[in-house]
Amino acid sequence: MMAGVVPGKDDQRRRAYEDLFRANYRAVQGFVQAQYPNVDTAQVMSNTFEIALRRFEDIPQDAERGWLIGVARNCCRNELRAERRRRRRLAEVASLQRIDGPSTSPISGLDLDAVLTAFRQLRPSDQEVMLLAEWHGLLGRDLAAALGVSPSAAAVRLHRARQRLRSLLDEDGGER
Repeated sequence: MMAGVVPGKDDQRRRAYEDLFRANYRAVQGFVQAQYPNVDTAQVMSNTFEIALRRFEDIPQDAERGWLIGVARNCCRNELRAERRRRRRLAEVASLQRIDGPSTSPISGLDLDAVLTAFRQLRPSDQEVMLLAEWHGLLGRDLAAALGVSPSAAAVRLHRARQRLRSLLDEDGGER
């Protein structure tokens, strides 16, 4: 038997959580969709019920739905704050101009929404290398050290990430 697992009690807790989930999911989802139409509802619901599972003993028995809606509200606000931060970062990246020569940035002269949409479609590793280079200004050995690769591998990763972003922007008919 695993340490910390109490037969019967864990099953009872699981069933109680499942009952809570079934009884409240649609109501909480309806709240999120009505009050926060611009958030990823599935992500918010996942976060809300993950928190409910983790803090199950803290949920007031006479106000479960209200507690869950409060958690969902906080999750929505977190999502909106994160989106604003991403937009600010990308706006700053879009406005960067290279001092030492012509811009190699695939985003100069493009609509910010098009850039955001294309950037979100990149793989996380491409997003990372682009942000390190364009946002944090890391190039050469600095970029390589941050990524834990050789300078030539870092340069190749950055080049390919820029190509993929450029490709996505061209697919959307981005005007330059």
